[in-house]
Amino acid sequence: MKHETARSSRRAQRAALAVAVFVAVGLAYAVPGAQTAAKKPLGIDDYTKWRAIAGQEISGDGQWVTYGLSFSNTAPADSKPVLHLVRRETSQDIEVPNGTGGRFSADSKWLAYTVDPSGGRGGRGGRGGAAPQPPGAPQPTDAPAPTTPPAAPQTPPATQPATPSTGPGQAQPTGAPARGGAARPEVPPRVELRNLATGAIKSWQDIQSFTFSANSTYLILRRRAPNAAGAGGGRGASSAPETPGAPGAAGGAAAPAATGPRGADVILHNLVTGRDQLLGSVGDIAFNKPGDLLAYTVDATVKDANGLFVLDLRNGRVETLDDDARLYNRLTWSDDGTALAVLKGLDVEKMRERDNMLIAFPNVQAALTDIEAAPLVLDPAKAAGFPKGWVISDRAALDWSDDHKRVFFGAKAQMPAPDTTRKTTDEQANVDVWNTADERVQSLQMIRAEQDRNFTFREAFDVPAGKFVKLADGTLRDLEVAPDGRWAVGRDTRGYIHDYKRAAADIYRVNTTTGERTLMLKAQLINTSTGNHTFGISPDGRYFLYWKDNKYQAYDLDAASTRTLATPPPVSFVDLEFDHPGPRPSYGIAGYTSDNKSVIVHHRYDLWQLPLDGSAPRNLTNGFGSKNEIRLRYVRTEPLDPPGGVTPGGPGGPGGGRGGGAAARAKIDLSKPITLSAYGEWTKRGGFYELANGQLKELVYEDASFSNPVRAAKAEKYLFTRQTFVEFPDLRVSGPGFTESKKISNANPQQAEYLWGHRLLFDYKDKDGHRLQGLIGIPDDYKPGEKRPALVNFYEKNSQNLHRYSAPSYLASMGSSPVQAVSDGYITVIPDVYYHTGASHSDMLESVEAAVRKAIEMGYIDPKRIGINGHSYGGEGAAFIGTRSRLFAAVGMGAGVVERRSAWAPASS
Repeated sequence: MKHETARSSRRAQRAALAVAVFVAVGLAYAVPGAQTAAKKPLGIDDYTKWRAIAGQEISGDGQWVTYGLSFSNTAPADSKPVLHLVRRETSQDIEVPNGTGGRFSADSKWLAYTVDPSGGRGGRGGRGGAAPQPPGAPQPTDAPAPTTPPAAPQTPPATQPATPSTGPGQAQPTGAPARGGAARPEVPPRVELRNLATGAIKSWQDIQSFTFSANSTYLILRRRAPNAAGAGGGRGASSAPETPGAPGAAGGAAAPAATGPRGADVILHNLVTGRDQLLGSVGDIAFNKPGDLLAYTVDATVKDANGLFVLDLRNGRVETLDDDARLYNRLTWSDDGTALAVLKGLDVEKMRERDNMLIAFPNVQAALTDIEAAPLVLDPAKAAGFPKGWVISDRAALDWSDDHKRVFFGAKAQMPAPDTTRKTTDEQANVDVWNTADERVQSLQMIRAEQDRNFTFREAFDVPAGKFVKLADGTLRDLEVAPDGRWAVGRDTRGYIHDYKRAAADIYRVNTTTGERTLMLKAQLINTSTGNHTFGISPDGRYFLYWKDNKYQAYDLDAASTRTLATPPPVSFVDLEFDHPGPRPSYGIAGYTSDNKSVIVHHRYDLWQLPLDGSAPRNLTNGFGSKNEIRLRYVRTEPLDPPGGVTPGGPGGPGGGRGGGAAARAKIDLSKPITLSAYGEWTKRGGFYELANGQLKELVYEDASFSNPVRAAKAEKYLFTRQTFVEFPDLRVSGPGFTESKKISNANPQQAEYLWGHRLLFDYKDKDGHRLQGLIGIPDDYKPGEKRPALVNFYEKNSQNLHRYSAPSYLASMGSSPVQAVSDGYITVIPDVYYHTGASHSDMLESVEAAVRKAIEMGYIDPKRIGINGHSYGGEGAAFIGTRSRLFAAVGMGAGVVERRSAWAPASS
């Protein structure tokens, strides 16, 4: 029963203003009790002292950790990022002002990072590139480490938007004015490489991105493209490098094509010899998975030099796989690093799409030894069955099947380039014509117009047969391809698009060899933000898992038959806490077993193993979770992809791919110990258990909240955070079994100067007897027996946030995370709401009043001085409560709708 209103900055400002006004006017009473000695309340200027951690990574040997630290409540140019490098054993902490995006080599001998002193840019890269920046852009190199925060802005921003990132195809204008200031001189970013054993540093100027080879032998560094358009992948490459062969969406949108050549200089640094090799005018570039071959395309001003090349790093020889006066992009290795594919094409005059052909090398090693070996080519002009007037699109990624027999690509219709010339001085008409036959209303069509223009359909190139296979079209737009490439599953949502009914589709099996379609499921519910009803194709490509009639179903793609997976009574996998309209979903799945015979699913508390052949299931956690009301969930501690092998300036923009990607193909080996997170349903305690040989062992379980731990690649060392309402989630490193846990960061020591308070968990019931919980925030200077003014805030359920740290924020500090109110001496109450379908506002009134009466009964609150606030759907609830309840002296509402005409959809639900 949610109604999410638009989260515009204007509404956010209204929300903040509404809260400030009702606190200042409605609750302006003197707060009894003296301030705690040597501590002071938070002031609005103090918010700028808080810092955030980002980009944390642990080295493969577990001896080093790197992370970024920056001010989070400032203008981007004032965030003063600092990169930290911490040696675990000695606690040595090396600080690099303006450093971001630290990445370790796989052998743990090197750390590379970006230093950007411009103050107006932020770099980004995922694995193998400049990493996502902390909030804000870097400062000049002479800026001090962030020990003293900048002054607070005169007008606090209502929101803190993410800093636009710089990456392939999306370089930011140089010398651009910093926010709130004049233009600064261009100071190019540099990449520094640190030898972790000696501390020696080597640097390169004007670098856009970097990546290590998987075997830790090479570092490649990409300079910024001369035309400042970036050098990423296809048209409108994404800001972050992609993993070659990584999966994407069934179709994709991309930004307009960059003008001019994409090529930029790339430096190949040998980590063993220390020597540099320069590659000029490089478009895409990527190591294969073993790290012994480096493929790249040339995209030069003089197109005669363009081509696809492979550098054999074992002998230093460069081989030309293809050369032509055309444009090469979407360079893609197979997952095992033995096959290679690329697009080659020409821009067509007055047309929007490039005319591409697909070139595939299923055995790159053979192509290197036999220079006469011809590649396999899919040319739309010659391929039988290829739709006339369509192109192979560089707006979508390429993807190899595991057996190298197919390359999947995006295709779309060619269309005229937009005419940007103004032919008349007359004003353009601003009339929108609505049609009742439209599946989407006119306003939504306008918003998605560019996305629709860039959408691509997933198709296949049968490599051994050299033929085109049509898989998707306007009737089957969404397509998931199995990892082995033999089958695909598509969705036809036509006929099920509705403004209030649950999302559904007809599901089809697609043979990727013939293109033949077989109807699998009719009117099957599909995934939405409120629950999943389909779970994709199994890692071995045989089963499609879905949820129907309150049971898991496995469709055998080979046999074209469905099997219901056994559920022993009275066990149920139905999400009993689901409080939205429509059929209840399940609690979801954890993954598949390594032998491909079972799926591991979530019960409310336990984990179950369901064999895909329908045989008897097994409770992996032996009912421990249910008996103790502790929710146990599988945690993958190892990264899915090894470091290296990504493409700085490589494929960009969304594209098709095998559904589920690496996450779906990752398997759970039950023969080895696995880590489970633990959450106490009613105690809110958190921690981890180990499941080994069918036995559970408690590792850590306490009154705190933990992040998912990340294990070092070659050592049993774990990086994670621990937090409470009072304790900031600083980074910690532990040994096996979470022993010897050691805090290695101290992001916000200034918190000790301020009145902060603490939280209590309390129980109450609604009129139907449902057990509910809420949170009470108690100021530090509260004395037993005092009755203080209170602020109530609510939105669905929040008691699970008992141990969540609430950093001061210009948007949320008086709202969903009212840390400011507690610091100022107010009691805060955050109740859970129990929803009955169809009566959400009355449910809010009932649950909130029950919680407030319980808090009054507990003796904390002055019943004559209570204010209530809500935002979005909670804002609607606050307004409704204000017209029905006599408990509240003041009401604040942010971004809520108070009349039903503009919010008829949730009302009708």
